Amino acid sequence: MSTVWFVVDDTDPRLSYSGSWSFVSNTGTSGNPVDNDEDIDEMSMTGPAFNRTLHHTTGNGTISFRFNGSSYLGVYGTIDGTVAPTQLPSIRCSLDGADTTFFNPVFHAGFTNNNNIACRADPVKPGSSPGEHELIINVTNIDSDWFFDYITYESLANPVLDGEVLQAGNGETTNPSNYSMLTFGPGWGPTTSDSSTVTAIQGSEATVKFNGTSLSLYGNLNGSISGAATYTVDAQDPVSFSLPGSNSGLLQKQHLFTASNFAAGEHTVVVAFDGTAEGMPLDINYFLVNSLTEVQQAPPSPSSSSTPTGSAIPQQTDSSSRQSHAGLIVGVVSGAVIALAMGTAVIWWVRRSKRLKRQEILHATPFQSETMGRDVGLGSIIYEKHSSGPSSVTNPPSELADGDSRPPSPANMLTMKLQQRLIVIRDQIEHSRRQSSEGSIRQHQMLTVHTDSGLRGVEQEVLDPGLILEVPPGYTPE
Repeated sequence: MSTVWFVVDDTDPRLSYSGSWSFVSNTGTSGNPVDNDEDIDEMSMTGPAFNRTLHHTTGNGTISFRFNGSSYLGVYGTIDGTVAPTQLPSIRCSLDGADTTFFNPVFHAGFTNNNNIACRADPVKPGSSPGEHELIINVTNIDSDWFFDYITYESLANPVLDGEVLQAGNGETTNPSNYSMLTFGPGWGPTTSDSSTVTAIQGSEATVKFNGTSLSLYGNLNGSISGAATYTVDAQDPVSFSLPGSNSGLLQKQHLFTASNFAAGEHTVVVAFDGTAEGMPLDINYFLVNSLTEVQQAPPSPSSSSTPTGSAIPQQTDSSSRQSHAGLIVGVVSGAVIALAMGTAVIWWVRRSKRLKRQEILHATPFQSETMGRDVGLGSIIYEKHSSGPSSVTNPPSELADGDSRPPSPANMLTMKLQQRLIVIRDQIEHSRRQSSEGSIRQHQMLTVHTDSGLRGVEQEVLDPGLILEVPPGYTPE
């Protein structure tokens, strides 16, 4: 893209008004008091006002506008011909202090005349170069109405667009072939006024390439026999639109069609004449394009890009990622603490059960047999229980000196449910032992204390085996 032509509406905040001005908010509203209960656009011979808004003055007024561009521009307004004035208003413009070309207002009695050029700055009258400029519009009125509508100006080369409205094809401000977005194929030529480009040859095409969301075409209608044309968006099926005939004479800058809802990106629209030489020709004044905003032109962010196949992990901001990682760490640590506590409790219970078992064995009535206990190392002697009765333990096992049998402190347990279960199991064991002790056969036993290895035969006929208990060396009754 080299340059584009921007359209600046009368509501643009860069415009500064001084003097006597009133705002017309909707030129398509019937009953507007400004034009005596007739709507401005409906009564216009030259198409609708841009954006359907105007600034109106019946006295003297000034408009200033600062911009950055090539210094080529046009100023447009509306003349109300429904009320015949004694003298038309005078509109004079200056660019950077130098006068521009000006035009006398075109007056149609009984009609309004929108899109009427008032001033132009072009190469014919040099004086400025590309860069920063200031345009001053001076209006002098005696008893007439004038409405300011818009300014169109050429940008610098390769401009940055941000949703502006662009114009292409207007021969009143520059040659139609100078518009970078627009190209005309064979069969087209200028009208006698050089303000538009026309064809009556079937199949003649004009092509517009742009980055935008919509495109509208405005053209002239001159004749009573209707014609036809088509437009094609991005090589899709052509769409027909009508060139209606009229007995009202020349109608200029009429809205012919609008194609909208384009996706963000570059688009190509081809307009082709589809009528006959006897019917209405295709006469183009200009195209209007709604350009993309900077947001629409920005490349997709990583968070909005598609996730590779097989991955469904959503993108997160730095903050949410840190929170997620922190939560994961807390969860892992909490799980580890709980597992450690439960493991400690289980180990404590297993070790305690083993000690209880050993103590129960040591306190049991030995099995009277020829096969005695044997040394299993470190001087430990293992005895078997008497088969004729349950073992007896007179006292519950005491807490061991090394502290291993003590249950973990509740303060170190993350859950009380496990501790409660351990207490219940312990109580059940104690109850079972008490029952066993109470049901034991109380009898006097004679102890035979061995001072050697204890391995010998037993004289079964000497004493009743049930009254003899053989114990290891050093044994003392509890």
